[in-house]
Amino acid sequence: MRDNLKDVWENRFEFFRKGLDEMSPECSECSEKEFCAGGARHSFDYDNLRQRMCFKDTEVFECSY
Repeated sequence: MRDNLKDVWENRFEFFRKGLDEMSPECSECSEKEFCAGGARHSFDYDNLRQRMCFKDTEVFECSY
C-alpha cells in the first residue's frame, strides 16, 4: 500500500513545515530572525528546541544592510 503524498505532507510532516524560529523561544524573540529564520535544520537541536550555533554575534551580521 502506498501513502497519499498530500495526506503525508498535510498530516504527518507538519513539524517540518514549521519554521525553526517558531519552534525556538530564543529565535522567536530575536531581532535578527528575519535574516536567518532560525538557522539551518541540520544544526538545530530538536531535543532542546534551540539552534546549536547562532550567528547573531558573528561577522555574518556585522555588514551594513
